Amino acid sequence: MASGLLRRAISRVPTASSAARVVVFRAHASEAQAQQVEPKATSSATPKTFQIYRWNPDSTNKPELQDYEIDLKDCGPMILDALIKIKNEIDPTLTFRRSCREGICGSCAMNIDGRNGLACLTKIPAVGQR
Repeated sequence: MASGLLRRAISRVPTASSAARVVVFRAHASEAQAQQVEPKATSSATPKTFQIYRWNPDSTNKPELQDYEIDLKDCGPMILDALIKIKNEIDPTLTFRRSCREGICGSCAMNIDGRNGLACLTKIPAVGQR
């Protein structure tokens, strides 16, 4: 249905060339192929557990470490990528500062494995490492 709407929208544009129509057709074909692809085997998953120090200023509870396990195959190579994945997919209450993702602003500065560093520049250690 969406591809039909796209075709009608493109056909109404007087300057649309046949190349533009071919691109839409190719996009539609790739969508159909993507739906037919079988899910990958879970044996290639590389899970990694992240321990994040959590504290709620509104609560009288003491700060504590909370464990989050994510698959590194579905995540970028940096600590900030893992934090964003945890926030978006596992725990939306997780909060942290970030801005440029390039190591310029310093917003994502945090203590990582006992060392101060930028989450956007610190790579996630391999599964066998700490």
